[in-house]
Amino acid sequence: NNCYTDLNCVIMDATFSKKKWREGAKKIAESINVIPYLIEVVCIDENVAKQRMDIRFQENENAAPYEIRIGQKKTFESITFAERDMIINNTTKEFVYGILETFLKRIDRYNS
Repeated sequence: NNCYTDLNCVIMDATFSKKKWREGAKKIAESINVIPYLIEVVCIDENVAKQRMDIRFQENENAAPYEIRIGQKKTFESITFAERDMIINNTTKEFVYGILETFLKRIDRYNS
């Protein structure tokens, strides 16, 4: 449903909690002549994050439980301003999809 098949891009959705992983993803993108963009999506309300993850884990046993988030937050290597192309703090599904769709279409036109 939310696959942008008409755009010339690849979306890698992951935590990328280590800087070396973000740099590795960037190198992979560049090796296949794709311009990498890093979009940081942050759920500021910890209660909302826990509720979402608990529901996701109940629905899919392969999903990460909330305890994983707690561990990742302790070891997360902050994303610097220079690394990031965009930050999204409102993580309601509709808002994120709307922002990402607009962003992807804009960069697709720019890179065409």
